[in-house]
Amino acid sequence: MENAFRAFGEVSHLGTPWKLQRAGYARDVEIADAQADLLFLVEEWFPFFPRGLEKASCTTAAFFADFVYDLPRRIAMAPFFDHVFVAHKDYVGTFAAIHPSVHWLPFAAPPEIFRQASSSRDLDVAFVGTPAPERVRLLERLAREFRMNDFRRECSLQELADIYCRAKIVVNKAREGEVNLRVFEATAAGALLVTQRGAAGLDELFAPDRECLTYGDDDDAIRVIRELLKDDKTRQSIAAAGHRAFLARHTWRHRARAVLDVVARSSSQYLAPARGWSESECLVRTAKVYAQFPMIDELRNLISESGASRWARFRAMAQLAKAIAKGVRQLGWRRLLQGRPPD
Repeated sequence: MENAFRAFGEVSHLGTPWKLQRAGYARDVEIADAQADLLFLVEEWFPFFPRGLEKASCTTAAFFADFVYDLPRRIAMAPFFDHVFVAHKDYVGTFAAIHPSVHWLPFAAPPEIFRQASSSRDLDVAFVGTPAPERVRLLERLAREFRMNDFRRECSLQELADIYCRAKIVVNKAREGEVNLRVFEATAAGALLVTQRGAAGLDELFAPDRECLTYGDDDDAIRVIRELLKDDKTRQSIAAAGHRAFLARHTWRHRARAVLDVVARSSSQYLAPARGWSESECLVRTAKVYAQFPMIDELRNLISESGASRWARFRAMAQLAKAIAKGVRQLGWRRLLQGRPPD
């Protein structure tokens, strides 16, 4: 997404450092006076939540991706931004209940990473991702019957792209039935996407039976893949159509353009509910976000520096206690006390 925005203007990174590859900022960097037209947060699992969003002099927006696995934290974060973009269509209403500017922004893929295979594809089926229990049964059946990559092996993005460019078919089984990244990575690589039927918004992104194929249960997935591997002409035709659809509508540059269009059409630059909150309410609401990451040191500093009411600081202290408890659980002390090693 960061690279995609560069097609439209100057982009600066405001996130935390990444190993030795990239400098960065504190997890609670102050942005109230940030000199920018748009501050765009691509929300991930890493603890990061800037201070001063409710006072920012620029438009702010957030993109919530895998929130189906941690919805409460994203719900707590959303009111701090002027615009909210969500990756899963069936949750637009959930966020719209608490925010005036919520938009569906599906995932995408970077076409420059997915080079087309120059020779015949040597893998019948490919899958890269977390081998969650609900997926393993299908993947093990596929691995027994077809030529397949090692689906249990963790891959870099470039390794994933190389595998998918070798595959005739990429099978997708989302953990929550959502339209996930794999939908776009498969079509970016020119493989035929075989994915679950009924995912919210799928038929608005790709035309089933023309640009991808869908299945019901695991048995149906096996049947569909068997038939496709026997029919090279149909498989290649649908895969090519899916790839054309990807290039025409589903790169990260398309998503960046959609974000900028929403901001440009907005009747008001400042739509974040948090902009109308008192200092006390901002403290308590920010404390809830910090507690859910958890960001313990940042929350302690926030409370000590706040000029909010005593009651608000007391409520924030309760969130600090929750943050500490969550941090202890993440360290695995509960398992140690029970005589088991940490995860």
